[in-house]
Amino acid sequence: MNVLPRTTISAMVDCLYVAKNGYIYAGTSGRGVYFSTDSGLTWQPFMNGMGAYEEVNDLKTSPTGHLFANGAFHQRVYETIYPVEPPQTVKLISPNDDTTGLISDIKLDWDTAFTTARYTLQVSTDSLFSNIIINDSTLVLSEYNLQSSLLQSNSEYFWRVLGKNFAGKGIGHKLGDSQQGFLLVLKRMFLKN
Repeated sequence: MNVLPRTTISAMVDCLYVAKNGYIYAGTSGRGVYFSTDSGLTWQPFMNGMGAYEEVNDLKTSPTGHLFANGAFHQRVYETIYPVEPPQTVKLISPNDDTTGLISDIKLDWDTAFTTARYTLQVSTDSLFSNIIINDSTLVLSEYNLQSSLLQSNSEYFWRVLGKNFAGKGIGHKLGDSQQGFLLVLKRMFLKN
């Protein structure tokens, strides 16, 4: 077991929560919640509307990624405004895998992932996404109209979507796991001009 150096938390730590992005949240006895973004080397108070002298004896997250802190001193439960967990994997909806014969613009559609603030859409000519032709990280809606003029006839294209929020990027896509909705392949798109 490693012992961290003396920290800036000047209270007894009653509970810890480690988020998927590596941030550590510490509930303290009489000093509220602190968080660390560097594996516990430095700490700062986590401002979420609780009293400065709150005793936090339990930290949990909701399915939407928000942190809940049980405040024993004031007998309240506090919730963070922003999620502390990155969004879940985005499920791609349409077009279906192996779509062919497209002659007009294509509407790419995916499920809205909980707590997602922005999406990044990538379209590539290869399954490893080493030749990306579209990389749009400004999307707030769960759809994108792909102009057919950007695609070549008789070509394969691959697309994926990644969610992002205050806590970081969501889980990446796994190649070949299309039944889970991580990646869909648009094969042999025959575009008629």
